[in-house]
Amino acid sequence: MHQPSGELDNAVEAYRQELAANADDAYAAYRLGSLLLDQGKVAEAAKYLRRAVELDGQSAPARARYGRCLLEQNQARAAISELQQAVKIDPANAQAWFQLARAYRQIGDNNAAQAALENYEKLKDQ
Repeated sequence: MHQPSGELDNAVEAYRQELAANADDAYAAYRLGSLLLDQGKVAEAAKYLRRAVELDGQSAPARARYGRCLLEQNQARAAISELQQAVKIDPANAQAWFQLARAYRQIGDNNAAQAALENYEKLKDQ
């Protein structure tokens, strides 16, 4: 679902305001980081997603999105650590498996990449 730019900017601003009022709101940090990642603002997104993981280490979606940020910043080994935690918390998180496959491929572990991709393929349409 693609949001028009104005709506996206409004959502970003709303989450920024929420975090200004409550810096410990893990969900707001996750949502803001996710929106920024969707806008291609990877470094800024990573800051908020890292905070979301710090506040709620059991959030598989936050760990998966943070892992993707790390991967986009060529930090594959750090990404693998986050993504492994994401799939440990929620083994049905297809996107985490997909990003994990990308991360393994980036470090040259093609067997692990293939296994992660197989998990993604099983889950993607559920």
